[in-house]
Amino acid sequence: MRPVEAVREPARQQLRTRFLAEHADEVSELRRTLVPSLRRAEKQFRCAPLLPGALMGGSLKGGG
Repeated sequence: MRPVEAVREPARQQLRTRFLAEHADEVSELRRTLVPSLRRAEKQFRCAPLLPGALMGGSLKGGG
């Protein structure tokens, strides 16, 4: 399996880098607005979204 991973990881990293460059504005907007939006929903519906961070630390933390 190592030969596949040796090729896959650099390719994945290149695709990630290209995606972030091509969609920088959208990614920035999402990072800026997602957590506050989830916090509002958490208060409105009185339940926390099930996210990896929520599993580790309780509720949503951080601002972006």
